[in-house]
Amino acid sequence: MSSRVVALASSLVVGAAVLAGAPAVVGAAAETAAPRAAVSDAPTPDPATRLTFFAGLPRDSKGLAAAGRKASTPGSGGYRDFLSLAQSATRYGAKPDAVKKLRVAADKLGISVAIDRTGLFARLTATVSTWERVMGTPVTYLPAQEGSAGADPAGPSPFAVYEFLNAEGGLLLAAPTALASVVREFIPSATVYDVTKDIPGTPAIAPSSRSAILDDTILPWPVNTGSPLGQVCEQPLIADGMIITPSQTRAVYGTSTLEGRGYDGAKARVAIISLGGGFSTEELSDYADCFGVRAPQVDVVLGTGNPARIVSFSEETHLDLQTVAGVLGNSPRVELVQAVNDDFYAGMVDGFSRALASARGVPDAISLSYGGCEVMISETVQVGQKGDQPLWALLNDVLATAAVLGSATFTGAGDSGSSNCQMSGDPYIERPTVASPASSIWITAAGGTRLELGEGNVIVDERVWNDTNFGLKGAGGGGMSFDVPAPWYQKGVQSMRGRTTPDASALAAFRPGWPVVFEGIVQPVGGTSGSSPFQAANVALISAYERGKGRSSVGFVNPWWYQAARTNFRDITQGDNQIPVVGPGFINSPACCWAYPGYDLASGLGSPRFDRLAASLPKPE
Repeated sequence: MSSRVVALASSLVVGAAVLAGAPAVVGAAAETAAPRAAVSDAPTPDPATRLTFFAGLPRDSKGLAAAGRKASTPGSGGYRDFLSLAQSATRYGAKPDAVKKLRVAADKLGISVAIDRTGLFARLTATVSTWERVMGTPVTYLPAQEGSAGADPAGPSPFAVYEFLNAEGGLLLAAPTALASVVREFIPSATVYDVTKDIPGTPAIAPSSRSAILDDTILPWPVNTGSPLGQVCEQPLIADGMIITPSQTRAVYGTSTLEGRGYDGAKARVAIISLGGGFSTEELSDYADCFGVRAPQVDVVLGTGNPARIVSFSEETHLDLQTVAGVLGNSPRVELVQAVNDDFYAGMVDGFSRALASARGVPDAISLSYGGCEVMISETVQVGQKGDQPLWALLNDVLATAAVLGSATFTGAGDSGSSNCQMSGDPYIERPTVASPASSIWITAAGGTRLELGEGNVIVDERVWNDTNFGLKGAGGGGMSFDVPAPWYQKGVQSMRGRTTPDASALAAFRPGWPVVFEGIVQPVGGTSGSSPFQAANVALISAYERGKGRSSVGFVNPWWYQAARTNFRDITQGDNQIPVVGPGFINSPACCWAYPGYDLASGLGSPRFDRLAASLPKPE
């Protein structure tokens, strides 16, 4: 089974002329990973190889959701009254009797059990030979190949995949009888990184990426006419107005005002979830030197299936880390969780849970710049499963745990407009589609805007990001979920039956776009992968200040932001996120979504002004 559910929400696609000055593009590629290269005469796996599968435990999901709602909603009577990880696990995780039953059943099968610190799930580990005996069938094995973890997902990959599938439909097998009564979810699929197969350093440009070279023949690309730029290095793409500098984004979104009030980025706790991405410390330093900030200290946490740090560099990970550094400025420490990119949300569950168990304490904010087609959630992928990805409910409970602990979670709303699934899955879907996990009610979905700045960095125009007029199929994700009901905090703001995205938007245009140092040069990039860590870092900055004053962190921001929207967000009233999908003999253009006064499905609440939001933050109750 190929990786088709989880992929970069914004993957840097580099045209052949990048070194000659053409910009890099984040998000132009399909948001769902393409099948990897087929392996002929694939060898059988070593029977002694140890595989870890995820199993959701019996847990109090309703109680957890109620607690998350109370802790994150101003006026609830328990706003910003957070629990510790141990307290949350005790109250809402699996009870001791349930854990004991699992351990007894697993021990009889020769399977070791590790209970996650959230108390919500277990990691079950055994050898290939043991799993084959337990599952009653040989494992389906796709070996790791020599390639780059940060390269085109359609190419050779240093990740091996082990899955137990039924012979007829290629679906995941259900939990074996001995485990079925003691777990809620069970995913007999493991993705494992082989560092010996990974090619260190910057990946070569994949041939399939060359088709994404920007087309300047439709409308000329805008340039950055704002001033001052702040500290910058001598790079032609900066001089040509192809990027908006960190100093400018800090100014227009209110970050620099917070700095003037004593908000200190060095004290912020930010975690980045990277699904298969490595990074270069040298290029982090180059970014810092170029823009007058301090390079962050990156604390790497290895996820399940990653026995070693990833040695190839990922443009996505660079964008995440450098954007956070550009916000926080003052030598921040950033936690990078290197999880795997898999089909069934295991990497996301693993990444968020490990971030919440950080040695530094619960993160103020966690950002994930990955996602996929939400329609995939309702597909049947496991024997006996009627719709819904097997770990979707578990991922939502992990995100609800973040709200209970006081951690704000962010993800990109997607870079394919309201044609998310049409561009990455089925081009014939007639209705608008959104990205997942952005459609979870427990995460802030970051949308995208295009900025036009003037002298003094005054905003001349800010509208919905959509680059189709410039020859690039990229636009901020947004629309209504058909699988997730509308959350409590959107009642009174929108009258639709489903969860709508985005929640708030920030810069995501490709040119002028976010700056990232990659391949030794400063390149402009775009996509909601920049908007997500940018918003997360600003919230972490506010939380760090609150903690310094002896108060609790901000926590999950959506309920607060929807209450505070009227005067603390710049209303985006122009633009749309429609991307026509063209195929042989047809054009599919879902009728959604446009910006208009107030909340809309193209820009959400608008773009946040973090200085105003900080001033409006309700005190803990």
